[in-house]
Amino acid sequence: MPGPAAVTGELPLDEHERTPWREGTPEAATGYVVDGDLVVDGNITDVDDGAAALIVLGNLRARNVYSTAPIGGLADPAPEAPLRSLLVPELLVTGAPGPDGIPEIGIRGDALRDRLLAGLPLTTNF
Repeated sequence: MPGPAAVTGELPLDEHERTPWREGTPEAATGYVVDGDLVVDGNITDVDDGAAALIVLGNLRARNVYSTAPIGGLADPAPEAPLRSLLVPELLVTGAPGPDGIPEIGIRGDALRDRLLAGLPLTTNF
């Protein structure tokens, strides 16, 4: 896909028929490469098995990103601010992390997924 590219709404990587690139790409697309910047005004999601790939050869801006697979190459836009001051309290682990938790950063994975798929904000500055 030549960039820059913009997507209105959600970009579901695991539902090819709902992507803006469904025309002219194979049904069994396992990922997308954007040669340039990509702006998604909704969420980028990959909720089935994390097998879909998104490679952006430029800057990526999206409302939220949720994947069941490890994500590489994401940079925190405000590393000086702790997550506790940025995220809604429902996302934060307040005891032993659950099986879907992300203990390395203190996030409740189940709450993250539920809020993201419901279109609810993840941050306190919305």
